[in-house]
Parts: sequence; C-alpha cells; structure tokens
Amino acid sequence: MPFQFLPVNIDRVSIASLDDVLDLSRTAGLVERIRTGAITPPQGLNDLNREDSNVSELTVDLAAELGLLYGSTGSKANRRIFVQDYSKYVDFEEEQQKVRWGVALRFIIDVTVTDSKANLSGIPAITASAEFRFASASARFQVIGLSSADISKTVPVPTSLNVEAHGEYNAALNRIKNEYMYAQGTVVRPSILAIFAEVKKRDEQEYEIALATGWALNRIAEGQTLQRALEGYDKATPGFREAIRATYLDVARNTDVNARPTDEDRARARRLLGDIRVSD
Repeated sequence: MPFQFLPVNIDRVSIASLDDVLDLSRTAGLVERIRTGAITPPQGLNDLNREDSNVSELTVDLAAELGLLYGSTGSKANRRIFVQDYSKYVDFEEEQQKVRWGVALRFIIDVTVTDSKANLSGIPAITASAEFRFASASARFQVIGLSSADISKTVPVPTSLNVEAHGEYNAALNRIKNEYMYAQGTVVRPSILAIFAEVKKRDEQEYEIALATGWALNRIAEGQTLQRALEGYDKATPGFREAIRATYLDVARNTDVNARPTDEDRARARRLLGDIRVSD
C-alpha cells in the first residue's frame, strides 16, 4: 500500500504507537508540532478551501490502530471498516511532511459479510446488503472540529445499519452542513482528519500474505470454492487461512465457503495473477 491519506481519530491514538504498523516519515513530525502548539494550521472555515466526500475501506486491524474501531477485533476475514468523511480541509504541508487538517462529518460503518450476495462497493450498496441480510453492519456518526447545542441534538446515536438509519444519518449530515456549520453559535476547532502514511508489513508476514494471496487467486481463477481453497493447502497457518478468506472477500466479494466464483471473478483473478502460479 503506497503513501496515502489514512483517516484517523487523533484523540484515540498515540502517533508513537503507530510506528510499528505505519511508515510515518512523512507525517509524524508535523503531527507532533501541531499537537504541541509549535505551529498553528488554519483555524477558520473560510481558510479550509477544499471540500470533499470520500470513503476509505480499512481492515479491522488497521482501523483499530487508527482509533476508528469501536468493538472487538474478532471475525476479521469477512469484516471491513468503511469510513466516509464529508470534510472541509486543507492538506497542511511543511517541507516533505503533511497532514489533512479541517472539520468533518464522519460515518464509520463496521460491516460483516454473511452471504455471497453482499455488495460492498459503497455505503448505499452496503446498506442495501444489510437490509437484505446479506451482511450485518453497525453505524456511528461523528462530528470533528465543530460543536454547538444544535449540532449535539442532531447527531444520531450509534445503530445497526439499515435503510432507515442510513436516511437518518444523511439527513443529519445535510442539516449540520447546510444549517449549523456556519451558524453564529457554532464553535470551530479544526483538527487532524488524516495522516499521510504507508502501511508497513513485517517480512515474514508479508511473505505469508503474498503466498496466501497467490494461492487464493489461483483457486478463484480455477473456479474453486472458498472451502476447497482452505482445505487444499496442508501447510496453512491461521494467518494463511485468514489471508485466503480476505482475498476471496476482496476479489470475489464473497466469504460463503460453498459459493463458486463467477466468470467475472475468475477473469479478474487471472488478470491479477498474470503468469504467477501457486501450488502446494
């Protein structure tokens, strides 16, 4: 995974603790200078000259490291954390380092796939999958850098995700954005929304994940079920099995152990593999 902006709850993490899992060479020093008050990024809404809505898909472990996981770290292989930010921001830079600084209205969606028909291509698709019980999902609404009595009354409570809850969350987002963000009584305190970092992998873990990914891609290309893929490698460790499940989820959007990959899934696996073949 190359250097990119990763959403973070800066109040729930220690940057030093992230050094084991992230290359922070292009963000940590700047984060520290901001947190200690050595430098002060822009403070007014009018200074935050960029506006965007984006969605990040994170593994359970990475979400936990970034302070974005609420709940246990169990059932990782068929589970993903989606973070949707509507934000006004600047990418604040100093020399080679940068952070994303601003205010945001954030949805955190914790989704577990329970059926091969689940669609994780976006928050609306996840909502529909949860509604049809192809997935189970919880939702949490956060406001970063903005506060007022009206905003506090508008923020929805954490809930199971369904069509009604998704509508409520969108209504709250639009109301805060359009009515309360610029209201006279709103206190604006921009914060670090995302850090610019690269995910590290330990050598042995990287090798195991690469081998398991290649194994799973070959099995998908052959049209084998997840069950066959899990049973077919006699040296599989728990981490190897988890990587197989994760590959089936990422490529085939499927963790039903008995479902066969579609022709489209098989073609995608072949494209990703190229000339690589992994056998036992």
